[in-house]
Amino acid sequence: MFKFITTLIALFTTLNSYTATPAKDAPSKEEQHRMYEELLTGIATNNDWGNIDYSVPGPSWLAYGGEMYYTFFDLDGDGVDELLTGEDLGEQHGIILQHITYISDGKVVPLRGFIGFLPEAEDGLMPEVYSNGIIVFSEHLNWGHEIYSYSRFENGKIIHLGSIDDTNEWGMWRITATSGSETTECSVPGFIAKLIVKYISGNNKPAELNWQPVSQFAQVQPATTK
Repeated sequence: MFKFITTLIALFTTLNSYTATPAKDAPSKEEQHRMYEELLTGIATNNDWGNIDYSVPGPSWLAYGGEMYYTFFDLDGDGVDELLTGEDLGEQHGIILQHITYISDGKVVPLRGFIGFLPEAEDGLMPEVYSNGIIVFSEHLNWGHEIYSYSRFENGKIIHLGSIDDTNEWGMWRITATSGSETTECSVPGFIAKLIVKYISGNNKPAELNWQPVSQFAQVQPATTK
């Protein structure tokens, strides 16, 4: 019981204790979006991702061929929007976040690789952004297992905060909480774990992301003459 209580407190604390430091000398929202739109124009016009390496392992919008979308959202609460890009995977999943680009020292910087490159997503977990910036990777696997992995974007990195999953045997679920280099873990019956998942999702509402098609930035290329 003691291990369960300490793990649960650690998980709730790490999910709700982050306070961002406002970015100094940050460009205006209009300037932030203009910087991102230059990248979006290159992507939409000739698939030019600038310095973003989309050849890394992991799922990407190129792998599925669905239409690509973008939105602006301040993930870490520092007053500077991040550029989120994702693909429409159809009625079953909708638009799925696949890449984060951010501004650092006045320059547009890509998070290394796609979301699919991250450890949480290597098993095909689908990410969802909460209004407080928490990124939830979740999956209901074909053989009945459920996984919920919680992370945060912070200082250009995805920081793993903890997880709840039923990969343990005999109906027991595992709960983990990570803070820095320390991780606490416990096992609980499935019905308790599901109540905790429901509580977390109920207190951290999904962000209202205004997804727009990247294709609107496509520019007509001038005809070449021989």
